Amino acid sequence: MNLRSSLACTSSDIARWGLRSVLKRQGGVLPGRIAMKIDPELLSDLAALVDRSVVITGTNGKTTTSNLIADAVAASGATVVCNRAGNNMEPGVVGALLEARSGLKRAGGKRVGVFECDELYTVRVLPKLKPTYFVLLNLFRDQLDRYGEIDHTQDVIAHALELSPATTLIYNADDPLCAAIAARVPNASIAFGIDGATNTESDRISDSRFCSQCNAPLEYDYVQYGQLGAYHCPSCGWARPALVRRVTGVELGCDGYGFDLVFGSDSSAPAAHIATRYNGLYMVYNVAAAFFAAHELGVDTAHLQPTLDAYVPAGGRMGRWDIAGRTVEANLAKNPVGLRSPDSVH
Repeated sequence: MNLRSSLACTSSDIARWGLRSVLKRQGGVLPGRIAMKIDPELLSDLAALVDRSVVITGTNGKTTTSNLIADAVAASGATVVCNRAGNNMEPGVVGALLEARSGLKRAGGKRVGVFECDELYTVRVLPKLKPTYFVLLNLFRDQLDRYGEIDHTQDVIAHALELSPATTLIYNADDPLCAAIAARVPNASIAFGIDGATNTESDRISDSRFCSQCNAPLEYDYVQYGQLGAYHCPSCGWARPALVRRVTGVELGCDGYGFDLVFGSDSSAPAAHIATRYNGLYMVYNVAAAFFAAHELGVDTAHLQPTLDAYVPAGGRMGRWDIAGRTVEANLAKNPVGLRSPDSVH
């Protein structure tokens, strides 16, 4: 590190101490913001603190997915840094690395960074961090005053990937908006999705009705929810990409979903059975994305189910109580698709 970056790190430490010791605040973003005022390129230097990293983005599910990845990687014995509180803009990523840097420098073995990132900030984070993997969960209409229409968000994410060409994209191929990004960037990619109907199908498509290649209307064999499902274009032939990582055998029981994660495209690929205590189909996608990414990071499948069993959702997500003989569940929904997700109560 040069003098400027060293000064930025010291200033961040002082700010964090003051926030926590004097003001009794967590200070998740401000230390990173102060450090970046002194050294705007600090993230490029801090990236060297980890051996491998993964960035997670998408409209829904970022915090859950990133925390599950971090838990699974930690269970495998690696040292993990993660912006667990959901501070997902560049100062939050910088702040997480600054706070963890002493432990990362002392750590033996693997050092892994797991970072949730706001969709529009990917273009600032990816070129500096240059993560090993980039997980793209889904894209829905959200906060139109800030994000604009979805094609703008797609453009930003695609440009971010183009600026980090060595990053491998792990994307939800059931979402044509995510698949369209994979089709236009040069990055290596891994497509995942649910292989088959789940009997919870929606009869309406929310945000993507047209082919990204020729703009003709898409046709669906089935829709899981939103625009997620098995789609194809009858005009040009563009279709959901072949699934390299698959979710199969999805079943909804009284206590949540059970399903198999298949780590390959053929019938002989290794698989792991997962049982969740959550009954929203969106959680099947979140868990699948998390564990497929964790597997790429070297996590053995034996750690996956114990990680999920021990997982404690972040505040406002998937809280559950037994009241007067009934089970009440609260969840966090910030956009129309989040409210309409099947089999979930928000």
